[in-house]
Amino acid sequence: MDQNPEPAPTARSLSANFWWFFVGNATYSFCQWIILVALAKLVTPLMLGKFALGLAVAAPILTFTNLQLRAVQATDAREQYHFSEYFGMRIVTTSAGLLVIALIALFGRFQPGTAVIVLAVGMAKAVECMSDVFYGLFQHHEDLKRIAVSMMLRGLMASAALAGVVYLTHDVLWGTLAMMGVWAVVWALHDLRWGHRMIAARGAAGGRPGPGGGRGLRPRTEPVRSWTLFKLALPLGIVMVLVALNTNIPRYFVEYHMGEENLGIFSAMAYAMVALTGVGEALGQSAAPKLARYFANGQIAQFRSLVGRLLAIIAVPGAAAILVAYFGGATLLRLLYTPRYAQHADAFVWLMVTAAATCVALLLSSAVTAARHFRIQVPMFATSALALTAGCYFLVPVAGMRGAAMAAALASTLHVLMAAGVLGWILLSHQARQATSFRQARPETYSAPGLEA
Repeated sequence: MDQNPEPAPTARSLSANFWWFFVGNATYSFCQWIILVALAKLVTPLMLGKFALGLAVAAPILTFTNLQLRAVQATDAREQYHFSEYFGMRIVTTSAGLLVIALIALFGRFQPGTAVIVLAVGMAKAVECMSDVFYGLFQHHEDLKRIAVSMMLRGLMASAALAGVVYLTHDVLWGTLAMMGVWAVVWALHDLRWGHRMIAARGAAGGRPGPGGGRGLRPRTEPVRSWTLFKLALPLGIVMVLVALNTNIPRYFVEYHMGEENLGIFSAMAYAMVALTGVGEALGQSAAPKLARYFANGQIAQFRSLVGRLLAIIAVPGAAAILVAYFGGATLLRLLYTPRYAQHADAFVWLMVTAAATCVALLLSSAVTAARHFRIQVPMFATSALALTAGCYFLVPVAGMRGAAMAAALASTLHVLMAAGVLGWILLSHQARQATSFRQARPETYSAPGLEA
């Protein structure tokens, strides 16, 4: 027991949470890019390819088995499940994902040594999944500073450890194991520690245990409740797979019709979207717990007002990005890359339109998630993927990269319209149910049509 315990994390303002999450996410993304740059300089393209293959195998599998439990936790305003149940579910699903990765590594037709690297990358990503379930706890309690600090520590320490070990050993395997070790240390010394403080402080304040019982960190896997939680979260796991698919569909068509070199140019230009979509993600993640409480408490006016403010905020950088790309895209691409990239400035404009629409879609989808409507998002994202595929099929052969970017922009715009329609339906349905409940509770109020009692 600590002699001088630190204060438990406390809920922060929406603006503070936004900036903490934005800085943490930006730092982590930058460090991931640094890792790729370091590997490109320190090892052969073959070794880098093995590492990339490990990510290509492990990331989609663990993205699905994560079931986006973090979003389910963050929006669990009524606390239907205790953290220990989310933790138990994450351990079970991550173990299943690791088993699938191990089977692929064992029976896949990989070059010598590649299978071991694939498995090592999978183990490292599994440790990352353990941090993610604690991020859901921090987000639920509106303390995104804890998430940001953890992401910055994991990013900075992992990039330094991996680059340093690879520099000394010239072996990606040892570098990957070093990255896994660093992530495990951050999980144990930061995520686990602050998670314990958060739950202990809530228990000391008289917080009720979840319906599954218990207040501590020990994972729980009661079969019936675990199965119910799995069914609740499964649609969001499917959504995450569709999100990854939507990101890569234009790349598949560009590579098929234009070759790997042009794919590299398109991918480099598309990476600029990360800066803008990061703002949308930070806004959505920061506001999700508050939106969930508003909806759960029937405060629809406050829910709608907050969504409106978020959309107004994201409209500013979205419009600015489009204008910069339209008037100065060629110059910007020339400065960031080479004159070869500036030849595709028209595609860059459409990519910025895609990024702006994606930010709006992210915010609206976060609102739908906060309202605890998960299943409806699967057909929404699937329709967007089909529209993107159809757009690329018709546009890439005739318009090249510009066609791929236009197809992405049209699919993102369709997603915005669908998300707005779904959210409007949810709010109208909820208000109708509230009105019905009120009439049933106060029938005398409506004894005379058109008159108030």
